[in-house]
Amino acid sequence: MTRRAGLLEHAAMSSKTPGALWEQGTETILTPALPSRDERGKRWLQAKVQQLLTANAVALAPPRCESDPVCSWGIEPEMSTTLYLCLAGTPEPKALHFSRTMIADCGPM
Repeated sequence: MTRRAGLLEHAAMSSKTPGALWEQGTETILTPALPSRDERGKRWLQAKVQQLLTANAVALAPPRCESDPVCSWGIEPEMSTTLYLCLAGTPEPKALHFSRTMIADCGPM
């Protein structure tokens, strides 16, 4: 029996033992999960809004500090469908509200 065949047989017999393959020198590589439709939709909408602003010569405000975004989504569940923009020359962020359906529809597979 070859080493590979032996490992496959061992894997079949020890499928109930977590880490059995790892102990034999084989490591399982986890594949990162794809972002949810909502996350993909938010990214797409945010990119489109920024493109529209740029195309129409609407300037975003410079960030107050390096880690401060000029465009971000609300954190709280009731505000998670709101995109906040800091425009140049305005002291308060502008809020763009989107429906959950619209966000999900913008994030297809």
